[in-house]
Amino acid sequence: MYTKISYDSPLNGFNSLNINSDCHYATPRDNKKDDLQIHPWFITGFTDGEGCFSCSVIKNSSYKLGWEIQLCFQIKLHVRDYPILLRIQESLGGIGNVSSNQSTCAFRVRKLNELIEIIKFFDKYPLISRKRGDYLLFKEIVSIMQLKEHLTLQGIQKIINIRATLNFGLSKELQLMFPETIPVPRPLREICVIPHPQWIAGFASAEGNFSILLDNGIFKSLLFKITQHERDDILLTTIRQYLNCGHNYLRKTENVIDFKVTKFSEINELIIPFFTINPILGVKSLDFNDWCLVSDIVKKKEHKFEENVIKIRELQKGMNRGRSK
Repeated sequence: MYTKISYDSPLNGFNSLNINSDCHYATPRDNKKDDLQIHPWFITGFTDGEGCFSCSVIKNSSYKLGWEIQLCFQIKLHVRDYPILLRIQESLGGIGNVSSNQSTCAFRVRKLNELIEIIKFFDKYPLISRKRGDYLLFKEIVSIMQLKEHLTLQGIQKIINIRATLNFGLSKELQLMFPETIPVPRPLREICVIPHPQWIAGFASAEGNFSILLDNGIFKSLLFKITQHERDDILLTTIRQYLNCGHNYLRKTENVIDFKVTKFSEINELIIPFFTINPILGVKSLDFNDWCLVSDIVKKKEHKFEENVIKIRELQKGMNRGRSK
């Protein structure tokens, strides 16, 4: 289902995009179905940032053994990014469903036959963050259910042993109900290599931050930042080396690491050209566009003119969380 799209060029599928200022997200210029397709490595990068592989073990008397196993692959976002979830769903062959409420939206895949397609996709386009460990555990549970082993007590215990390592582990209730649980070892990440520039575009669309720093209302610098838990320091180091700019900063009290780029020459010569070729998608693309506007003003050395001081302040105020109000 993935061979119908050609991904030979990193630009393929994106050169027809424009920004719809009324809807606040990147949209296709026309309604052709192919324009909805997203590069598969973008989807992997986005999933490394926002995806979740979960397994719920629920007490249910209507099941023969009294336990129901529910699996779910999910990407959950602010409701304004509903269109990007539709595009991801379309790019994955239309599986799963996309739902929304007043504040959030989510793409979810729950059916076993569709989860098997998700497994095929991420086997072909592998995750590279620590989330890959959760994916591999999730994949084991899918295999158990394919073989119908979950219909036996031994199979359920096998799933519980995996569930004990997946995400945040077992609830206290499940620990009491399954006292013989032996958590399986968490799969180790063999290597961390950026597989494609579109992976960076996807991960930055999920986890990146484009902001304008001011000092007493006057432009100070532009900032591109990606923040992760300190356990994923290898990933941020790999990203920094791949982009060939910026620095990593450990926030010891918060157990997180920031990858930051503030040097104007690196932003102007490396970051902006990179994301021009490999576009940010979703509402965050508007932050990137505003960021580029300020870069142009600074490049022309016009950022100290009164009208541009005011313009930069207004742009900064309306970016990121300011855009969600």
